[in-house]
Amino acid sequence: HDAATARTDRYDAFVAGVIGSSGLLWQPPSTRRWISLNAWPRAIQVLWRAARVHDLGGVWSYAYRHSPVLFSLLENAATVVFCTSTAQVMYSYTLAPRTLPPAYRNMMLRISGNDKRIVQMLRRACRGKAQRIDALRDYYTRLGGPAVHGPFPLENTPVPLVAPCAVIHPQTAWCTRSSLDVLVGAFARSLPMYAGVYTFGLALRPHAVLRAPLDNVLDAAVGVLRSTTFMAVFNAACMGFVCWTRRIMYTRELPVVYWWLSFVAAFAVLIEPPARRRELTVYVVPRAVDSAWKILLQEGYVRAVPHGAEAIFALSVGVLLHFYQAADKQTHALVPTFVRKPLNLMLDTRRRRRSRRG
Repeated sequence: HDAATARTDRYDAFVAGVIGSSGLLWQPPSTRRWISLNAWPRAIQVLWRAARVHDLGGVWSYAYRHSPVLFSLLENAATVVFCTSTAQVMYSYTLAPRTLPPAYRNMMLRISGNDKRIVQMLRRACRGKAQRIDALRDYYTRLGGPAVHGPFPLENTPVPLVAPCAVIHPQTAWCTRSSLDVLVGAFARSLPMYAGVYTFGLALRPHAVLRAPLDNVLDAAVGVLRSTTFMAVFNAACMGFVCWTRRIMYTRELPVVYWWLSFVAAFAVLIEPPARRRELTVYVVPRAVDSAWKILLQEGYVRAVPHGAEAIFALSVGVLLHFYQAADKQTHALVPTFVRKPLNLMLDTRRRRRSRRG
């Protein structure tokens, strides 16, 4: 009887979440879309955790006994999804930048240290369009390209099949040196950002910090260094791969190459601890999916779904509340902490009001 009641409560919670999420309709369309984009990855994360904890279909136990490769993929699914999503984001950043939010795009440009003219050169080369020679010549001259490489290489080739390394990094003749410069620059530019992120994280849990201030501060400092190193290595690897692959096999710019280069470079996320990788995956996935959807819309492969964002948000909230209402602590704990705490606070407030009335 108790099990049946608990199951009913969970389904009631799902329905309540779906119906209650209709309040989203009061928000502007852009806000609805943003909220929906950040809600559904959490729901997917909870469903994946539940499938793993309960060994859905016996997949995990089968993989553990018979297929180490499959088991490894299942256990490191967040890393694989992160790399795939990052590849899509970097592909869009290079070839379809308007499918990414402007703030996100500007953040990527700032941390990488790339000049807009270089990104545009790569984009136009992939599309087979004529380069903006005057802007590139100015960039090449300003960074000392003539003294290092000689005359401007695109002077008589306005539509090059391959964007030359000499224009990508005119300040040095060595691709490895250019990658090292990107590594150091990205580290310096990422450090303040991650210092702020981890400091904000400490501010959100003052009681834990007061109980063990030194341990928490040291953990945050290590986290800042790891995250900064990850970002620096990723950017340096992307730039290095762009140069190295064209020296080995390039005969012309191929858009798919940028996808694969970013996929491989994204494995720098292994520098981060597993819990941090999962959070990064939840952060990157909605941007990648949104960008891919916009590209498909532009190419005419799909059609816009009326109120699709609202429907996705409703289902996401229903899933989160369904698992939150679970009677067993193991399933209840699958819901992210930042979702559980507000719900716990609201329910505790409601219980206190009822007890006062009683």
